[in-house]
Amino acid sequence: MGYNPNGMANANSGPAASKKARPTRGKRVEFLGYCRDQKELQLRHVILSRCGDFYKTFGTEAMLLVKHVGLNPMGDKARSGCPKQNIQATLDGLTAQGFSVAVYEEIEPVGGGGGGARTTKKLKQRALAQIVSPASPTYLYDNWLLGGTNGGGGGDDAGRHSLDGLPPPRPCVGIVHTAAGYNIVEVSLEERSVRYSERLTSEAVACRLAAYPPADPLLYVPSQSEHERKGGSSTLPTPSFLPNAGAGVGRGRLRTKILDPHLVPEPVPGKSDADRYIRVVVDTVLQMNELQQQTTTNHNNNNDSNNDNAKEETSSKTNRTSVGDFTVTMGSTATNPLYVETATQLGLMDDKTIPSLIRHVLDDAAPASSRRFLQRYLLIPPPPTVAQSMATVVKTLMNEENSVSLPPLTVPNLGKALILIRAGQAGANVYGELLQSLDTTKYILDIYDDERDETTKEFVEALLHMCQHESGLPAKRESLLARCQEAIDTIETVVSSSFHAEEDYATIEASLRDVVSRDEYIPVEFFERNERTWRGRVQQSVAADAYQRVYNAAQNLSQVVREDFLGSNENNKALIKYNYFDNSVSLQKKPVEGFEEEMVFVHPYDRFGKVLSNRWTTEKVKQAVSRYVSECDNATNEVASILSDLAQNLQDDGHIPAIVQSSHLNLILSTAFHHAIKATNSRWQLANTIEDKPSSEAHFVNVFPYWMHGSKAVTNTFDLSSMILLTAPNMSGKSTLMRSTAAAALLTVCGLCAPLSSESRISRFDTLFLRGASADVPTEDKSAFGAEMGDLAALFRCSGPKSFVFVDELGRGTSPRDGTRLAGAVLESMAESGMSGVFATHLHDVLDLPLRKDRIVTKRIKIDRDEESDTYQWTHKLEDGRCTDSMALVTAERFGLPEHIIKRAKELTEFIPERNPIDDTCEEDMSSSVGENYRDSQEAPSLDDNVEGLNAIAAAIADSASSLESQSKKFRNECRKEFQDVINLASKLVAETNATSIEVPPVTILRYPLRIGRVCTYSNWYRRLLLFLFLLLQLQPLRSIMWERPIRYRSDCRSIGRRVVCGVVPRPLFSPSGTRAKLGITKVPSSEN
Repeated sequence: MGYNPNGMANANSGPAASKKARPTRGKRVEFLGYCRDQKELQLRHVILSRCGDFYKTFGTEAMLLVKHVGLNPMGDKARSGCPKQNIQATLDGLTAQGFSVAVYEEIEPVGGGGGGARTTKKLKQRALAQIVSPASPTYLYDNWLLGGTNGGGGGDDAGRHSLDGLPPPRPCVGIVHTAAGYNIVEVSLEERSVRYSERLTSEAVACRLAAYPPADPLLYVPSQSEHERKGGSSTLPTPSFLPNAGAGVGRGRLRTKILDPHLVPEPVPGKSDADRYIRVVVDTVLQMNELQQQTTTNHNNNNDSNNDNAKEETSSKTNRTSVGDFTVTMGSTATNPLYVETATQLGLMDDKTIPSLIRHVLDDAAPASSRRFLQRYLLIPPPPTVAQSMATVVKTLMNEENSVSLPPLTVPNLGKALILIRAGQAGANVYGELLQSLDTTKYILDIYDDERDETTKEFVEALLHMCQHESGLPAKRESLLARCQEAIDTIETVVSSSFHAEEDYATIEASLRDVVSRDEYIPVEFFERNERTWRGRVQQSVAADAYQRVYNAAQNLSQVVREDFLGSNENNKALIKYNYFDNSVSLQKKPVEGFEEEMVFVHPYDRFGKVLSNRWTTEKVKQAVSRYVSECDNATNEVASILSDLAQNLQDDGHIPAIVQSSHLNLILSTAFHHAIKATNSRWQLANTIEDKPSSEAHFVNVFPYWMHGSKAVTNTFDLSSMILLTAPNMSGKSTLMRSTAAAALLTVCGLCAPLSSESRISRFDTLFLRGASADVPTEDKSAFGAEMGDLAALFRCSGPKSFVFVDELGRGTSPRDGTRLAGAVLESMAESGMSGVFATHLHDVLDLPLRKDRIVTKRIKIDRDEESDTYQWTHKLEDGRCTDSMALVTAERFGLPEHIIKRAKELTEFIPERNPIDDTCEEDMSSSVGENYRDSQEAPSLDDNVEGLNAIAAAIADSASSLESQSKKFRNECRKEFQDVINLASKLVAETNATSIEVPPVTILRYPLRIGRVCTYSNWYRRLLLFLFLLLQLQPLRSIMWERPIRYRSDCRSIGRRVVCGVVPRPLFSPSGTRAKLGITKVPSSEN
């Protein structure tokens, strides 16, 4: 972005547009002053200026290099920089954080004494070379065209300019808000492509911005009504998921630029809404890009430009990029993009605590481009036809009986390659990667033969269908095959044989002949230094004149060195030295033997024009060295011109689409290949996808965690056509089961293998929602519970009958009572909405709520107990039933909690209200009698008198409660059992006081009790009256004990409207001496009446 190859050439023609752009002759301006002047012109960019072999900057921008790039501070001033060979890595560190960088280059070469000629000290001239931004992070100036090395060159920059491993450019993103939702337009300036997704929710937009941070600024077009509400102000508040000025999303700085909705073109026949929204975003991005290009050009051009410069400017405007130059890829509307919480829980975001799904879907040898592609592929699930094509490709690759042989797969960095070709800066190594990609595509298309089996035909057709979807260009076999061959022929005609895809004897022989010059007496490092930048990059036939001139100059230099440095004494060879920094060959000292006539030796000059008093040479050698270096420079320019012409020919002859499609095809095939290898090793299989199902249904067979190998994991088989209420102890695998199931469902509908059996069937869902444990969000003033409720609100907005939802431990951020009420209401609403999924909870009272359970199935995870050793074993197997024992103390002890804390927790158990013991189990065939926890080992005395009095009390209470709504028989029985516990407690009290006992049979005190939480709802007056009158009627000897040392009988009463919720739990007190006090009854506080 902003690179003008002609701008640097014209920068020498006159002064810059601004007086601050360069120092005037006769007035010396320090380097720091120059950088300060340029910063005033580029306030929004980081300044990096070339100074010799370094790029430097000062002030706060030097601190940015230290912080984000890891460079060291330099000197006393706030100064930092990098060597010239590390400029791209330094720029990558800054653009990854969202910064744009203005790079200034020295117009003239630093060196001037390569041949030993004296140079005068001149004021350096600099010019703005390029503005590097997150959207276009590749620095182009003299960095790629002849960068890298090959077999003939060698050197210290080998492999430095490979496209592999470079960070991808950030797309320019525009969000258009309409009444139907949010539309995202992602623009890649390097690839000249557009990805469009429509009718998204705010959560899906937030996930997209978090997963792939866009380039600065983010464009936002509000809806017309939203714009009118704010009075057309350009500073109207943006939606909460968008960054504010200076805020960051994901990583780096990101601002929001709000566009007027009137910029959207008016509807016209033949143009869809998508076309209109794409046009307004792409036009704005191109305008910002052209503005940066003009900044670079105006900085380097003369104010009074000549006619040639004016013509070039007019031509550039005529050939400017337009919306029609971009290919468009439409997103899927069948399955919605994932939300941030779902993507995080599935390991698709940067969360180290959750196993990465990408790392377990692809094998370790997968390139970074395949991993980025797969992440985007899963975050935004593809259309059904594309998913089916991916499944066909993967299935064919995994077929051992009729497998397809593949050539070496090369995935070039398409964005980098295209921007280098368009800038005329693509080097031979870039063309070599493209040749490998084109040759692979040609091979794959060649295996498509109608006479062969149907499997191969389907394989190629599926690849072409996916290639068409990803590239946005039509992909027909015959056409693509012919275009790939034409592009291969065009590139191989120019590029050296060492970069060709197919190696034969001719190409190997040509590569062996194209080596640097050699001489017996001149150090080979001197030839490598001057020839490695151009030799071995193009065919010798296309640069024959340059090759011949360099050969003649090298032969002349070799002859002169023999005559002037060696003479007749070959021992003088040891005196010949090569100076790398000054690029010269000289003598360490004057030779004393081997010359018939006296030789005239002089001191050479270094690259700064200073005399080297410790080196000697002759005028003939100086001229020969200067001639050889000059011819090498001419050869460098000629090779660079040939490669630039090749780039222009590829554009003019229409070979760019073939390069784009071959790169996409290689990327898809590489991803599927590495996934097939990983799936085979991990025992993953392809499941069946059910299309056109009105509801979300699934049958999972042998599903297991995706981060475990199939041979070591515990598998589960179950149906998912309703809401599963899952209860299980801690560490039993509830979260693991939900995360594994959600990941298997996502992978299946995307056409990939999943950790399950091929007998599984999963319907294509529209929304996948996975909600795990939450944390607070201080930056948004949200508590953990607030964030949890916000996610649930999004769930109900976006999910319906075709959705799979997985909610884990809802309500953990609030009180158990409130969490239970909310959990029951949420679960019931999910089931009534037709959703399918799993609802896991430790709020066991949800099991007793009067929910409408038509689509709610209760399941638990089995726990085995060894009676002899009193130990538990987690089986991780799903089964029908319920579990109300979380086994928290067992888990705490297992993970090393101190023993005294475990012991004290067990002691405090008596003070905590417990559920009915008949439900406190996770084991099979376990039962307990009513009131077991309250009985001693001895038999409680029976109560056999005054039954009529108690029945009268019970009848009166039943009359007072007859207005309650009817509830199920189960709840009536449980409340009746709770009242029996009260009777049993009183019986125990009678035994301790030797009172005459009576037996009270089970009474139906409340025909319609209301169950809330863990306790029955009684009238407060009834509870107190029943206990108090019971004692007064039959327990006369107890009065003295009651007044002597009462013990509280905790009732856990809470007011709910006009009623009181009470639990019946004894709370023992202990005397100072440690002996247990005698049991009594205390009055319930009057505030609860």
